[in-house]
Amino acid sequence: MLRCPRRGVRPGRPHHQPNGSGRRQLKHRCTSGRTALANRLRDGVLMATIHEEHHTIDTVVCDVGGVIISFDEAVASAIEARHGLSIGTLLPAVLKSEPGMLAMRGALDRDTWMSAVSPLVGRAAVLDWLGYHGDLNEQVVAHLKSVKNRGVKVVLLSNATFRLWDDLEFHGLDSLADLVLCSADIGHVKPDPSCYQHAAILGDFTLDRAFYVDDTPSWVDAGAALGMLGHVFTTAERLEQDLATQELLP
Repeated sequence: MLRCPRRGVRPGRPHHQPNGSGRRQLKHRCTSGRTALANRLRDGVLMATIHEEHHTIDTVVCDVGGVIISFDEAVASAIEARHGLSIGTLLPAVLKSEPGMLAMRGALDRDTWMSAVSPLVGRAAVLDWLGYHGDLNEQVVAHLKSVKNRGVKVVLLSNATFRLWDDLEFHGLDSLADLVLCSADIGHVKPDPSCYQHAAILGDFTLDRAFYVDDTPSWVDAGAALGMLGHVFTTAERLEQDLATQELLP
């Protein structure tokens, strides 16, 4: 489902630029032309609508977990069973605990995080969980590759710890995007507005020219409030339709 920018929002790229350009080198590209959004009815759901003409989208900003890579909770349950843990305790310990949240913001490195969460569920269970890299949504990957091949910049923006890089490498996604931004590296997390604004600085794009894909509706709303055209991810098919509507796919 599309989440359109709020009327009157005209965000621009901040005037200052960082010394570095992010972990990966960017390829600055843009497209031409303008696209107007219209009322649409899809699968019985009236999509977000706006009749104003908007800037041409030249950047796709995409979440990773739950969009490109999905993580089956049954795997976490199996790990808990193998290590004698109560069901539903593993993920809160490694992700939602104070050490987990600090690691997501880049305040703890891998070894410090491991030392902090191991007493909660056991080091063996943590290592078992780190060995699971999720399941790849190959359709989404294909769509993003097509978008990039059309000269549109692709930026991955993920709330994640250091393990994001392991997951991307495992699935062979090193070259999928022009830039990968991990919250643990940039020190900003969604849905804080500073996260999107910082991404725009590092990615050299403006928020009102960005198509933002995320599976968390409130995070999409946060991006839309800053001028991004947001897509709440549900299926690869719906994503394809909305990308095509914006002329980002053939």
